[in-house]
Amino acid sequence: MSQTRRLVLGMRLPYAMTVAIKAIERYANEREDRRADPTPSIEAEVEDINRQSAERRGRDADEAVEFGCRLMWLKDLHGPRNFPLILKRLHTSERTARNKIALALFSLRYPELYQRFKTLGPTKLYRLAVLNPEQIRHLHLEDDVETTRGRVMFRQLTSLELETFLRQVVPHRARKPWTRRAGQALGHFVRAVATASEPAAPADLDLLRSRLMDAAALLGTAPAR
Repeated sequence: MSQTRRLVLGMRLPYAMTVAIKAIERYANEREDRRADPTPSIEAEVEDINRQSAERRGRDADEAVEFGCRLMWLKDLHGPRNFPLILKRLHTSERTARNKIALALFSLRYPELYQRFKTLGPTKLYRLAVLNPEQIRHLHLEDDVETTRGRVMFRQLTSLELETFLRQVVPHRARKPWTRRAGQALGHFVRAVATASEPAAPADLDLLRSRLMDAAALLGTAPAR
């Protein structure tokens, strides 16, 4: 391969220096082109920044999912009663733990939806993870959404705008019938009694028995359908 060298003041420069000079000249020419028409450079820079931001939010979501999975393991290992002590040692609030566990379950149960939306970042994903997946399956990051600042893509919604949008497009859950709500409350009561380890005062036990008798009496007078 022939190596073209440059003459400077009648002297032939080494090949490596010739390559370096050509690179500097090419950079200078490209810089002049960018000054003459900066639009392509601006668009490329904006696209690159957006790409890096999306990748960072995706990594944050993956870390939240990993943390949520580890929290589930700790909760299963130590039991629900001891879990608050574990969270205290982890300097994590119960609300944060619930969010991360919900996000972890969302990623495990609906991996295709998680992959679609994870570049929104964990904060916005929490709002999607607690919804019925069929209610958000039709949504995509490139969808146009009407906001107070005009139409923007779904991926560009702020947390407040996302919350407002979801209230509009996701049907409000119908309230459960009183029988189901009462049954769930009774289930919590039975579990609390079954897992109780500390002794109870006789007066407290009498109060519980009285409330159970009241509930039984109410059931006897409740209208049947």
